Amino acid sequence: MTSLEIIKNRLIDRILAVKNEKLLEAIEKIIVSNDEEEEISFTSEQIEMLMMSEQDIKYGRIVSEFEMDSIRIEILNPKARKLLKNLAELKLIRISDSPDRKNEFKKLLKNLRAKSDKAPSLDEIAKEVDSVRKERYDKEN
Repeated sequence: MTSLEIIKNRLIDRILAVKNEKLLEAIEKIIVSNDEEEEISFTSEQIEMLMMSEQDIKYGRIVSEFEMDSIRIEILNPKARKLLKNLAELKLIRISDSPDRKNEFKKLLKNLRAKSDKAPSLDEIAKEVDSVRKERYDKEN
C-alpha cells in the first residue's frame, strides 16, 4: 500500500468516527473546494504591473529579500542595547541610529536604476502615479 493510500484510509477511518455534523460539513466544503479550480481574473492595471515585473526580472532590476529585510526595534531594557551592540560587533546585524525612510527609498531606487538602461526619473514616476490615480478616480466617479 502506498503512503497516499495509507493517508486516505486513515482519513476515512477518522471521518467515519466523527459525530459532529458541522465538522463533517466543513470537511466536505474543503474537499469540494479543492475539486473546483477557481479561475482568477486580473484587471488591466494588474496585468500591466505583472508585465512590468517580468521586465524588471528579465533585466535584473530586483532587490533580494535579504537586502530588504530590516526591522525597527524599540528598546525597553538597557541590557538589550548592549546585546544589540555585541551582535553588531560580530557583524551579525547593522545598527542605523536614525533611519531616514525617504533616503532609504532613494537609495533603493538608485540601486535599481544602476541595474537598468532606461530607468525612469522621479518626475516620470510621479507623473505615472498621478496618471494612474486620475484614471482610477475617473472610473470611480
